[in-house]
Amino acid sequence: MIRKLISTLTSKLSDVLDISNSHLETFCLLIIGIANARTINLSHISSDIQTQKKIENTYRRLQRFFQHVDLGLDWSAQFVVRMLGLFVAESIKYLLVDRKFIDLE
Repeated sequence: MIRKLISTLTSKLSDVLDISNSHLETFCLLIIGIANARTINLSHISSDIQTQKKIENTYRRLQRFFQHVDLGLDWSAQFVVRMLGLFVAESIKYLLVDRKFIDLE
C-alpha cells in the first residue's frame, strides 16, 4: 500500500519539484510518515513507516535527504498554487502568506 501512495504522490509532485526521482520518493515517504506519525521527529517517522527496510536505514535515508536536497525557500508557495489550480497572471509575481512575500518565479 505504501508503494501506491508513494507513486501517486510522486506523479503529483514531479511537475512541481525539480529533484531526482530517488529524492522525490524520499520526500513522498517523509510526507506519508509525517501524516502517519503526527510528528516531525525523524526517528518516530522511521519507526512508523512500514517498509521492508530496517528502521535505522529509513532514518538514515531521511537524514541524507535533508543533507543533500535544497528545495529553496519558495517551493511550497509554487506547490500550493499549482495543486489548487489557481490561475496566476503573468504580471503577478508574488504571493502574500502570513505577512511574508514569496516570489513565484
